[in-house]
Amino acid sequence: MARLALTTQTLEAAGTELETVFEEIGTDGVAIDNEHGDVTILIKNGGVGSATITVDVPKNADGDLVVPDRTYTIGVDEYHLIKAFSRAWYNQDDSLDSGLEHAVLLDSSVTDGTVEILAFETPKG
Repeated sequence: MARLALTTQTLEAAGTELETVFEEIGTDGVAIDNEHGDVTILIKNGGVGSATITVDVPKNADGDLVVPDRTYTIGVDEYHLIKAFSRAWYNQDDSLDSGLEHAVLLDSSVTDGTVEILAFETPKG
């Protein structure tokens, strides 16, 4: 299977009902379109144990120094709001898998559908 290409929500003045736009992080993880570098994510852990979210860092510093992936530990019934990811460090071409050319890739240690994610951006202007 392929990574879920996460639908990025646009925050509107009228507001957004969050429960209707969360998507499950499944076995293959998710890819978030980060072409503009202004996407923020909200992760909800509705499981019975902690979840570790891993964000792939595909770049090396100075060409050979491996930068470790970023991880977040989210406890049971917790929400984590995570700021936008730098395009220079996190973006990668995932078009053969998720169809996204400017993707941030995330995986979860919990793949039973109880960890959900929402990606959103605020419109300019």
